[in-house]
Amino acid sequence: MRVLRRRLVLLLSLPLTLTLLFLLYLHRLQLPPQNAHFRRPSPTPSELLSLRNSSSKYALFHQLRGAGFNNQLQESLLLSWIAKRAGRAYVYRDVIWRPRGYEQVPLEEFVQSLTEQPALHEEAFKRLCDGQKILRAIDGRYPFPERVERVIQDLQGDEQCAYVEGRIMDWPFLDSPAALALYEPFLSYIRDFRWSPWVLEVHARAVGKLGLGEGYIALHIRRGDFSYHCPQIAAQGASFNLWSRLPFLPDTPPHPLSPSTILTHCWPSFGDMLLQIWAAQNQYEQRTGKKLRKVYVLHDAKWDAPWVWILLRRLQFSLSGGPFRLQWVEGGSLPLTWEERDLAVPVDMEIARRAEVFLGNGFSSLTSGVVLFRLADGKEWESNKFW
Repeated sequence: MRVLRRRLVLLLSLPLTLTLLFLLYLHRLQLPPQNAHFRRPSPTPSELLSLRNSSSKYALFHQLRGAGFNNQLQESLLLSWIAKRAGRAYVYRDVIWRPRGYEQVPLEEFVQSLTEQPALHEEAFKRLCDGQKILRAIDGRYPFPERVERVIQDLQGDEQCAYVEGRIMDWPFLDSPAALALYEPFLSYIRDFRWSPWVLEVHARAVGKLGLGEGYIALHIRRGDFSYHCPQIAAQGASFNLWSRLPFLPDTPPHPLSPSTILTHCWPSFGDMLLQIWAAQNQYEQRTGKKLRKVYVLHDAKWDAPWVWILLRRLQFSLSGGPFRLQWVEGGSLPLTWEERDLAVPVDMEIARRAEVFLGNGFSSLTSGVVLFRLADGKEWESNKFW
């Protein structure tokens, strides 16, 4: 009787134990990975004194905060280029990381080229410039065609510290021909772009485990929040995101776009996806004489709703046979540890950057960034495609 009672207690407690373990697992997922070790050490008092006595000059810009990672990265890259052209080091800020509830995350975790010396973190800039005269009467919101050059002129002062108060890279400017005109001089600067060592380490491991050395097409389908974002874009009559508007790229539609055309490009149907994947694959193989063997789907099309999961399974089934015969790999299978899960976005971008063919969503800043990196790497312009 006692044994039976003990077994009954164990049986009844099993659901509660499993529930508690599941809740603990969810709680762990919500805990942010420890990332303080990514941050560059703050300058010591003696190092600050040395900087004050040096000829180094710095520029802090008013920047977008709290938008998507690639919106922040796009702006930071452009502003750091402007600072360099003005003879100043770029003052960088933390990334406002939406996946963690808009928590501040060190930019050093993601990017090396923007955060290594002589660049300076915002907090170090404040300490360095405390008590100094700051060149800050810089609004920066000049007419689009002359905006960048005028800001560079304004930053030519002798003051060590400069602060640009107006937001230079606002949405209207980025949507203008003046922003596209920066492409040629900006491209040489982007060739020096480097992800952090942690991103490259995870990328190397992912490529090895997923077998993505070569011979693959990368797809940026962009579902998720685009279910409501695409109708908003259509209502606004927006154009492709910055570098995806370069006129020599294939599939770049003429501006302005009708709402129906915007939705076709922003939220392609299953049938349209298959047709465009087949066209991109066929064009590449005819142009190069090489075969594509795998398809990689970036992270933000992974399962986050039943309808997304169904779409991916339909694509997986269709692409594995017929004229495609592509082995399926998706971002949700990246071999990331709990501490590395913040790095999924840049790792995805690096995988797409190195793909033989990239097929992306022209309205996404991630696609725009990948296209820019691929062009800087010397990838064929024909290998960059859009839905």
